[in-house]
Amino acid sequence: MRALTPEQKKSLMRVNRHVFGFGAAALATMIGLTLPLPWPALGLAAMALALVLAIKGIVLARRTPMGKGVIVYLAMGIGLLATFALYSIPLLVTWADQWEYQQCRSQALTIEGEDACLARFEEAAKSDWATILRQLRQ
Repeated sequence: MRALTPEQKKSLMRVNRHVFGFGAAALATMIGLTLPLPWPALGLAAMALALVLAIKGIVLARRTPMGKGVIVYLAMGIGLLATFALYSIPLLVTWADQWEYQQCRSQALTIEGEDACLARFEEAAKSDWATILRQLRQ
């Protein structure tokens, strides 16, 4: 095993900070997207931060000795972020409807009341998607 120069050690430490930051931001993304509204907004912001850290980490790792494995890890992480982004699209489209559903469900006193909240949410979401599809066709 060869010894690293001080400059190489410093470069490796910068890559490590980006990898750690990416992992923390990706974890915040997962947690934020699974919590009730308005927390998914934090998840979306964490997703953007994770993407920036991953890209910067890949750029730094290309110039760093022993950084090749990090590139694979961060590239797979970007793929995971793409999955989260696909999950987030319906969340963003139906944000207002989901907010109303959460409020309705928190005030519902019976199972029938919760079912009525769900039925209203489903109708509102269908309407939102139909509007979007109509606009895309034009």
